Amino acid sequence: MIKPKKPIAFVCAAALLLSPTGALGASPSDFVDFPNDWSTGAMTAAVDNGLLGGVGDGRIAPQGEVTRAQMAAIINRAFGAEKQASLSSYSDVAADAWYAVDMAKAVQMGTFSGTGNGLLEPDRAITREEAFSVLARAFALSAGDGAALNDFTDGAQVSAWARGSVSAMVAGGYVNGSDGNRLNPQQSITRAEFAAVMSNLVAQYIDADSTLNRSLEIDGNVIVRGDVDLSGYTINGDVIIADEATNVTLDGVTVNGRLVVRGASDSLTISGSTADGVIITNPNGASVLKADNASDLGTVTALGDLTLSGGQLDRLTIAESATITVEKDASVSTITVSADDVTINGAGKVDKVQANADNVHVNVEDAEVTAGKGTSGVTAGDTSVAPGESATVSGDSDNDNENTGSNTGNGGNNNNPGGSTDTPGTDNPGGGNDNPGTTPGGGESTGDNTNPGGSEETPAAAIINAETTRLVDLGWSQYVTVQFTEGHTLKNTTLTIDGTDVTKAFTRVTDDGSIVKWEITDLNPAQLVATSGGESQSVTLSNNANPAKPEVVQAEDSAPEFMLAHGNLSYWDFYLTNYDDKGQPRVDPIKTTFNLSGKVASDVPAFYSADAELTEGATPGQISGQVVIEFAQDSDADKEWFAAVPGNTAKTVQLVAYNDNKNVLNDNLSYTKNDDGTITIALGQTNFMSNGRYYVRVNPTNHDSALVPIHVVNAVAPTLQLDGDGRYSSGENAHFKILNMTYGITNPTYAAELTRPDGKTVELEMIRDWYQIGDSFILYNDVNAENGRNNIPYNGQYTLTVHSNGFKDMSITFTVKNGEAAPEQTTTRAARSMNVDAVSRATSVGGGDSSSGGGAISANLKYDADLLTNAFLLDELGLANEAAAGIVNRWSTEMSGYDSVWDHEGNAYNWNKYLTAVNNARNQGEYLSFAEFAEDAKYDLSGTPSAIKSVLEDNLLGDVQYNGTWVGLQTPEVTLVNSDGDAITAVEQDDHIILKTKDTTYFDKLGSININNWQLDLPENDYEVNGDTLTIYKDALGIANPGQNTITLYADGYRAKHLSVYYTREIETGLSISGPGNIERGDQVRMEITGSEGDFVNNITTVTVHKPNGATSVIYPRGVGSYVDDYYSISDTNVVTIVDDNGSVFDEDGTYTITIDAQYYNRLTTEPFTVTGELKSAPTAISASKDASGNYIVHFDDSNAYAWQAKWTGITVNDEIYSEGDTLIGLNKNQYTWTIGAFSGHDLTLQENSFNKDGDSTITITAEGYEPLIIEVTAEGQLVDDSTTEPGGDTQPAPAAPTATVDEDGNVTLAFDSVDSSWKSAISSVEVNGVGYSAFNDPIGTPGEKNYQWKIDAYGGQELYLDNTSFVTGENNTVVIKAEGYKDLTVTVKIDGEEEPGDTIKDVPEVTYKNYGHGTAYLYIDNGSMSSTDGANYVDAISRITVDGTEYSEAWGNSPSANEYATSSSTPYIAFTESTFSSEKDTVVVVEAEGYKTLTVTVHFDGSITTSTNDPGASDEEQPSAGKDTPSVSATSKDYSNNYVLGFEDISDDDWAKLISSGKGVIKVNDVTYSQKGEYEIGLNDNRYQWSNSGSSSYPELTLDSTSFTKDQNTITISAEGYKDLIITIDQNGTLIK
Repeated sequence: MIKPKKPIAFVCAAALLLSPTGALGASPSDFVDFPNDWSTGAMTAAVDNGLLGGVGDGRIAPQGEVTRAQMAAIINRAFGAEKQASLSSYSDVAADAWYAVDMAKAVQMGTFSGTGNGLLEPDRAITREEAFSVLARAFALSAGDGAALNDFTDGAQVSAWARGSVSAMVAGGYVNGSDGNRLNPQQSITRAEFAAVMSNLVAQYIDADSTLNRSLEIDGNVIVRGDVDLSGYTINGDVIIADEATNVTLDGVTVNGRLVVRGASDSLTISGSTADGVIITNPNGASVLKADNASDLGTVTALGDLTLSGGQLDRLTIAESATITVEKDASVSTITVSADDVTINGAGKVDKVQANADNVHVNVEDAEVTAGKGTSGVTAGDTSVAPGESATVSGDSDNDNENTGSNTGNGGNNNNPGGSTDTPGTDNPGGGNDNPGTTPGGGESTGDNTNPGGSEETPAAAIINAETTRLVDLGWSQYVTVQFTEGHTLKNTTLTIDGTDVTKAFTRVTDDGSIVKWEITDLNPAQLVATSGGESQSVTLSNNANPAKPEVVQAEDSAPEFMLAHGNLSYWDFYLTNYDDKGQPRVDPIKTTFNLSGKVASDVPAFYSADAELTEGATPGQISGQVVIEFAQDSDADKEWFAAVPGNTAKTVQLVAYNDNKNVLNDNLSYTKNDDGTITIALGQTNFMSNGRYYVRVNPTNHDSALVPIHVVNAVAPTLQLDGDGRYSSGENAHFKILNMTYGITNPTYAAELTRPDGKTVELEMIRDWYQIGDSFILYNDVNAENGRNNIPYNGQYTLTVHSNGFKDMSITFTVKNGEAAPEQTTTRAARSMNVDAVSRATSVGGGDSSSGGGAISANLKYDADLLTNAFLLDELGLANEAAAGIVNRWSTEMSGYDSVWDHEGNAYNWNKYLTAVNNARNQGEYLSFAEFAEDAKYDLSGTPSAIKSVLEDNLLGDVQYNGTWVGLQTPEVTLVNSDGDAITAVEQDDHIILKTKDTTYFDKLGSININNWQLDLPENDYEVNGDTLTIYKDALGIANPGQNTITLYADGYRAKHLSVYYTREIETGLSISGPGNIERGDQVRMEITGSEGDFVNNITTVTVHKPNGATSVIYPRGVGSYVDDYYSISDTNVVTIVDDNGSVFDEDGTYTITIDAQYYNRLTTEPFTVTGELKSAPTAISASKDASGNYIVHFDDSNAYAWQAKWTGITVNDEIYSEGDTLIGLNKNQYTWTIGAFSGHDLTLQENSFNKDGDSTITITAEGYEPLIIEVTAEGQLVDDSTTEPGGDTQPAPAAPTATVDEDGNVTLAFDSVDSSWKSAISSVEVNGVGYSAFNDPIGTPGEKNYQWKIDAYGGQELYLDNTSFVTGENNTVVIKAEGYKDLTVTVKIDGEEEPGDTIKDVPEVTYKNYGHGTAYLYIDNGSMSSTDGANYVDAISRITVDGTEYSEAWGNSPSANEYATSSSTPYIAFTESTFSSEKDTVVVVEAEGYKTLTVTVHFDGSITTSTNDPGASDEEQPSAGKDTPSVSATSKDYSNNYVLGFEDISDDDWAKLISSGKGVIKVNDVTYSQKGEYEIGLNDNRYQWSNSGSSSYPELTLDSTSFTKDQNTITISAEGYKDLIITIDQNGTLIK
């Protein structure tokens, strides 16, 4: 073991250190808060040795926390780590994070490997027990037995996974505890505490020969980080050859401790030296050892690859999977192998090899190989060696020096010989299995620290862990648990209880089988004996002097299958669907064991994908760039995985959303598989046209899928520009403008950092220090703001760097004044928010929120019995990880009742009766298993719930399962076969799906088949059963479903069986598109698909025309919906033709492209082509004027002016060119602006410079596709045509007559469709019945008598308000508006005296429903007639629409998105997305319109509708109720699901019942409209109802979901056409009130 260091060590360290690797160049005097206490010496050494630096502001923060990333960086410095592992399997380390390199080095070192679920948690503060575990791994400490922790008051608080490591640190004298004799294992370690531990561990860091003083003896441990010669030294401690050291010589060296070799990749030469053992644990490859005289080195233990280049070793122990090469000049007397998968090669000499593990291959000539008991796969050259037998490698065996068995990581995991994860529940300091606390860091045995790794000399005590091998009572059953030590498993160990071999009856508790269990068959078994490799170890289980002989009973024959319990869940937990990595909903646990190591078994090679650059072309749809994914090809397994990836095959490579659900965005990416282990994917494919973060899933055949994170960045990097007045002062906010960054709703910027004039780089906190708003970036520096601080305190230059998702980094350097003088520059980096040595920043970019939602719901949960048992066993042993502990807590504390226990035949038994029976048997001295209980008990399925959720292996919940899918017998095995009956892995295109089973009864009971969760099951004529064979015809699946398909079989008496069937499909390659070439408007557009035999065109999904203005038009096939004027057609010769008869598609001159998308294929894009035609007429200028600055203003009221302006190519005034100016800062010389007019239309404003001062001027405007517009204006600013108008004349027409409305007070409003601003400004008088009115211009006040006021309505239109003073009720009133230069405008207004305006509530015109199947569904008003004034008026009056209680917003334009509606008054309709209406349930639409009754439309799932209206604001009770009497309610109640039930025992009107049962009635609860349950819906929820003609009491019943029964008294209103409303009031308990 490592020797405790003497106090003199620091003196040595200070005297001998010379420029250590990674030194930060700091000294204690640099820090204002340097400690002067117990930690002074340790902190000094840490600074001098380059382990700790400052945190900013001249501080070192001795009491500050150490993050996991900092810990990694410090350990890397200490050991000189250089090689990096791939971090592709971790999701929380961005490639550009400051700590990315250090975390990669730490993972490669084996000191860090994650906290589970693909996380490294670099920013989290590391706890003391985590820090001690990391150090134990780095120094290869042997695990303690836990006794050392008993001396501390909180020793029991050390997590089970960390006990071995912490015990080793305590036993070594490196950790002494704190005040009160406490270890504080769960607290974060401070910088001072960490420095103290490091000073105890290391006496000296040696980087080169020049650092050595030959006259000194070194007391304490030494880390050698450079190529040195230690000849003649005596080291009273361990010597650690660090990762960085490549060539080290030990000649005549005395090591009074261990020699730990982490480096020496070139050579470690030892002669005439002694040591207390050698441990080879090089994470970077093979160490090279040459020991000329190694007789005094003790046992050499290899925990990784090793090459013996010369010399002689007496004993070599191999304790980890490795390749050992014994070269020609090297010899070994005895090699003991205690790890699987070891290869020994070479031309040297090996006398004996003792193989105590599986798959040991010895290829050294004349070596005698002995296979231990219970082993398999042991070979001596070409000869297999049976367990307990020996064989010698013959001379013709393959004994070269090739490294034939190199051991590499899988699934993106690196080579990690020293341990696993770093946090409670997932850390495995055991070096490769789920056996925490036995072999930390180096995989050594707890039995003998001088003989690490478990050689033939290992005592029997090393077979199992005596503390965790014991009898455990769970209440309903009892188990014997066994925890194996390193190298021992059920495969090579015999377990005997009270003389009976029960090995076969043990089952796994952990994934790797390091912990196993056996259910007892009689109470109080006495003794367990473990036998392995000729050694035995016994453990006392009880003091029973006369134990019964155990029975060997398999677990499935003794234990139950699952238990049901119920309790309250949060709404979030209940309704949340959890997904697997393939994006499929999780239903049941896929395993019942637990992973304590954190390692995920996967055969996916390590992978890496650099940022992919996306470039947009000059025309729409043109996207270039590619993603390259590199897969490691280091091992045969890696190559086999990559070879199983087919070349460019459907559904092999998929684009997946970067979120928790991992939903598939494109399940058919086109790709290129390259010979170098890379896959290339072109950008620009469907849903892969934008920058951002994604996953790419690669699905090889018969191997695990790889889920690769991808980052796509714009090729054009965004840039920062200075903004504001250009002066940046200390303490003031600094503003910057962002260019070239276009994004959607989510702000892409996630981190920023600032390098200051003092040389320090600090992390900036979002919101506190900076924020992005649109294209503006603000650096906050206001100290007076809440939580504010000054980020630019010094004068001088700063560099701001900003990081964004989907974009390259952007930075800018700027100068700050009016601050303090900057201190002298340093090279340190600081992040003030976390007290770290270097900048860190957030790297997470997505994912979901796992917080619980408000409220709770009662739910029935299904617990797999084996999963629950294993969780409880681990909890009892103190080894539970987070998942196991969570399951125990859910069962023990969150369940309000325990209902039933189920056997493997689908029978349920009362849980309480089961427990009582077990207890009664125990009281009589007998043990009762579940199987024995079920033999005599009576099963009962009457209480089976209708729906359950399974508890999954990570304590999440599976998707809802309904009765019939989980109740019943377990299903037999079903095999996919070909027509010859041979098992296959995929179905070829055009082949039937053939399934076979050994249980012919199963297929005979087959009731239905469902494919891919379709709404309807397969018709019976789509499949055939013939004995043990089920054939599903190819047409049932269809070629539309290549890739993975889910087939669900429903058989009477069995549970639902879900099968995954892969269906292959041939894809056409080498496709291209030609045509159409330049065309004239009105021509047909023809494009030919070359290279296709018809499959591409047969699968076309979308044809899109990209127009010159950037707009797109989707073209549909002829006959789809109403597309008869513009459509596309396909010929037999693969020609796609677009017909545009009405000219609505190719409606302008310019450059077009066309893209064609087809299912399974990449998008095809035409070359750009030109469309030409007749020029359009430009809009007409209505008027002109001059503003106060002398600028000329030309006004346009034409509705087409906006589209025309978008095509402008130039403006001149008197042949002088004008350019566009800025509306905010005003016009400069020869500039113009285009703005919305003051009251309507648009205004063109031109700077006066080029206008004639004494005569007319000519304005010329050119636009693409339009005739030039020439406008002449006078010097005074009038149009030349207007200047001839005599004052007071009436040559110009007045605006069109407005629409008059009268409010309840008699005031009149005239609404204008269009108002010319010139006419409005020329108004001279307004008269009502000859009485003059005066203008009221106060925007805040209220007009008074004889006032008029101009207003703007909600849609931007012009309204003239007139006070009621001069209007006469019951007569025609005349309003005259005079304007100079215009004809008088006369309006007649009649005010009806019999009824005040606004009192009449109009009826709603007739409503019809149409769904054409192309994405949009319509409610037509008055049949959608273009001549319907009533329909147009109603649509214009719509103010609010809700769908199933959700308020929808009005869409821009006439193409609604989700939760939106669009309207048209020209063809009166209300449009929704097609998905708004369900084919499984009714949808209720409520429309409110000003002046009209409220319309309720129920769109039934079959496409029919029911409509009703009522006065707005009136409750159900206030509505008129006319018609026939309705039946009365005979009884009310609540059912077991808390639904409300209305009984109609005396119903006599079948017509009323038919209306309600067919969904033609309207049912409301507390004014919330209910919809009828769909045909395929199970259970009631979300305001659904169900009618039953024969309910639970044999008479008709109406059952209503409880969602809207929220009051003490709840009102139910049932309306049916031709009948009075039925109104019932019931309370919360379902009791009828009235």
